[in-house]
Amino acid sequence: MSWGHYQLTLILHSDLIAATKYQEAKQLFAQMKAEGPKPNLPTFNIMTNLFKAENDFPALQQLQDEMAAAFKKTKKNLSKSLEPEEGEVKRSKPLRQYRPAYRTGPNALLRALLTAPNAKAGLGKDDLISFAQPFCDVSFSVPSDYNGFYTAWNSMSSLIQKGLVQKSGGVRSSESEMGLTYQLTEAGEALASELNSEAQAIEQGKAKPPQQPKRSVSAIAHGAGSTSAANSEASKVAAEADS
Repeated sequence: MSWGHYQLTLILHSDLIAATKYQEAKQLFAQMKAEGPKPNLPTFNIMTNLFKAENDFPALQQLQDEMAAAFKKTKKNLSKSLEPEEGEVKRSKPLRQYRPAYRTGPNALLRALLTAPNAKAGLGKDDLISFAQPFCDVSFSVPSDYNGFYTAWNSMSSLIQKGLVQKSGGVRSSESEMGLTYQLTEAGEALASELNSEAQAIEQGKAKPPQQPKRSVSAIAHGAGSTSAANSEASKVAAEADS
């Protein structure tokens, strides 16, 4: 607590403020602003109560304006301190690219939507599953996990949410899908092409299959563990084969 603030506290300690004390407090507050550091919030609060008690509304308005200006300046200085200095580049953590692992549900769905006949026109669920199943280690129709819930088809919602697959037409109910078709978006086609080239490189023996840690069936169905050194190696081999 500053000395000036301490003195103000002593002056205003009594509930009944004499006129002489009021003038003394007002003069001390003006002196504090003129000579010392900026008054702190408790000091502002003391003077606010004092001006209200004395019905000194012009002084109260001036005080409130000073408080608003002080707050605005403090906020501006804080924002400025958070900005990078000149010549300094503010680095942000790069976003991890979504890349479903080899022979997982989303990987198989993307490859099927790329390679299946008439896929560009859209495939229904049953047709899509029949084309995708050979590319996947988990069933698209029979739950394989302990609670009988997850299949590889559950990953389709993630592909749609990420803007890689679009769904159109038909009606979807809790029991079935009638007339719904699925097809790749532009971003989905680019990713599917890369994944398919990687898979072909692995299947042709030009790259090693990715070394994946032990995962649950739901993790495999959803494509967890999508980034690995083996994936990078397969990408490199596939790129060299295409060139």
